[in-house]
Amino acid sequence: MEEPRRKSVQVLDTTALLAGMLEHGPTSLVTVQDVIDEVRFGGIAPERMLTAVESGLIQVKKPKPSYLKRVCEAAERTGDLHALSKADVNLLAVALEEREEGCDVILVSDDYSIQNTGIELGLTVRSSIHPPIRRPLKWRYICSGCGLELSPPTDVCPKCGSAVVKMRARHES
Repeated sequence: MEEPRRKSVQVLDTTALLAGMLEHGPTSLVTVQDVIDEVRFGGIAPERMLTAVESGLIQVKKPKPSYLKRVCEAAERTGDLHALSKADVNLLAVALEEREEGCDVILVSDDYSIQNTGIELGLTVRSSIHPPIRRPLKWRYICSGCGLELSPPTDVCPKCGSAVVKMRARHES
C-alpha cells in the first residue's frame, strides 16, 4: 500500500508576501500575525494580502512556546538571535512546528538570519528574490575599536564605547 502524501506547506515572511507569493495550488501557505501586521502597515499591497487571509488562502498561525524556545536556542548557536525580530522568531517557530507535525515545509524568506537559523533547525529554506545562503553560517560580534569579542552581542562595546560589528566566524576544520 502506498503511503499517504505529506501535506506541503510554505511558511512565508514579509518579503515573500510583498513579492506576491499568493498562488492557489496544492501547497498550503502559512504565516504569523506579526508578518501580516508588517505588510498591512508597511506594505505596498496590503489589500491583496488581507483578501488572501480572509479567503483562507493564507493561514495565520501562532507558535507554541516550546517551539519559540527551540528557535531562540538555535539562533543563539548561530549568533543570529540578536538580528531576529519577534516576527522572525515566531515565523521560524511555526515552520518548525509544521515540520514536526509531519508536513513537508519550505521556509520562504530573503532574510539571511532567518535562513541561517532555519538551516540550523533542519528546515528547508528558499528565498523569494535574492539567492539563498548555501551553507550555515556562524557569527561573532567584535568591537571595532578594541577588538573585544562580545557574547551576547551588544551595539556598543562596554569596554571602549565603539560600535560592535557582526563578522562571520571561521569554520572549524
